[in-house]
Amino acid sequence: MRGYRLQYTAVNDLGDVLDDTRKVLDLGNSSMMEAVVGGLRADSVYQFEMLAYTRKTEGEWTRHRRVKTHGAGTVTYNCTN
Repeated sequence: MRGYRLQYTAVNDLGDVLDDTRKVLDLGNSSMMEAVVGGLRADSVYQFEMLAYTRKTEGEWTRHRRVKTHGAGTVTYNCTN
C-alpha cells in the first residue's frame, strides 16, 4: 500500500453538497492514522470519504462520514474509524 486519499466537501443541513467545496488530500504515508484538515468553514458540516491506493490501483471510496466543525474550522479525521 502506498497511502490514502481523503476527500471532503461541505454539505448543507439536507446533506446536499455545496458547490466548489470538494477537496482531495493525498496522505501518501500508509502509516498515518489521522489527518488534521484546516481551512474549513467554521460551524459547518463536512462529508469525508477515504480510499487506499497502491502503485497499480485505487480501492473504493468508503461510506461518507459527516463531521461538524466548531469555531476554528479545523477537523482531526481519524483514519481508522
